[in-house]
Amino acid sequence: MIRNQFRHKVDIEKFTLTDVGGGSKTKAWSVIHEDVLCLIVTKDGGEEILAGKRTVMTSHKILMSYLTDPIPTEKNRVKYVDNGVTRYFQIVWIMPHRELNQTMRLEVLEKDF
Repeated sequence: MIRNQFRHKVDIEKFTLTDVGGGSKTKAWSVIHEDVLCLIVTKDGGEEILAGKRTVMTSHKILMSYLTDPIPTEKNRVKYVDNGVTRYFQIVWIMPHRELNQTMRLEVLEKDF
């Protein structure tokens, strides 16, 4: 993937629980990577049956430069804002691309958080 084709900007967010005292906690998403250039490609979404189990298929793939410190995981989400509309993607799995540590592909599922 040629990096000059990256035309979208996304934030990678991490879920956090913060103790606010009295035994209660506040749930929040905090940005761990901001304004990451990438390419978002729409795929067919849905569910399929594999080996007798229902499996969620991904709705999009996101190609981006390899990120470190911290490396994104399936516990993170992707936030994309386009023309004032905010969309969120759950990371289903991450695959480092062939050029080791140069690009990565995120298989994601669009959802409301």
